[in-house]
Amino acid sequence: MNPDTDTLNPQKEHEAEPAPATVEERDSMDFDVVIVGAGPAGLSAAIRLRQLAAEQDFELTVCVVEKGSEVGAHILSGAVLDPVALNELIPDWPERGAPLGQPGTDNRHWALDRKDLVAE
Repeated sequence: MNPDTDTLNPQKEHEAEPAPATVEERDSMDFDVVIVGAGPAGLSAAIRLRQLAAEQDFELTVCVVEKGSEVGAHILSGAVLDPVALNELIPDWPERGAPLGQPGTDNRHWALDRKDLVAE
């Protein structure tokens, strides 16, 4: 039944619809938790869930789905971040070789008004 043509031509007798085409089988994987987004919150959630599961000797599968070409492609590349949360989540991150290159050495704030750049 096709609502577009049936409502325009109500006198037409209804013909049987053709059988739907065979649906191609897809690969699938089962996970206990799926997290959408590999930004700081999504990655932190996935890491912490796995840590908590390991503490309880519980096998937990976690999948992080990211639309970018790689993890952190939209937010972490070139970011300036305070490592306090990272230190709490993964205390040995420096020894593991995390790709964080340059520590911050200075902190300046700038404000723009209608005419000038003003240092604060």
